[in-house]
Amino acid sequence: MATTTINLTDGTFVYQGYPTQAYGQGESFYRVGTATHSTWRARSLINVPLGAIPSGAVINSAKLRLYAGNSTISSAASSLTITFYARRITSAWTNSATWNNQPS
Repeated sequence: MATTTINLTDGTFVYQGYPTQAYGQGESFYRVGTATHSTWRARSLINVPLGAIPSGAVINSAKLRLYAGNSTISSAASSLTITFYARRITSAWTNSATWNNQPS
């Protein structure tokens, strides 16, 4: 059984605290969660380039690996379980998306 690894190279994030700010693509373009001082939310928009999968291929399983880095989680909260939700984006978007014009 062949294995294909797809690296994510295209994405951005939108931030409720700055609803008209476009963050573009960069080294920290995947962010999720809430700010520590408020209930402002951040969402990542990730493009998975499916062209690397051969036509007619059967996908038996898929994994999306997420890592926490540069987190401001306090030591008291460091043992908390963090839940991530992945949802399909069904409308077009670019790396200049903002909170106010984020895709559905």
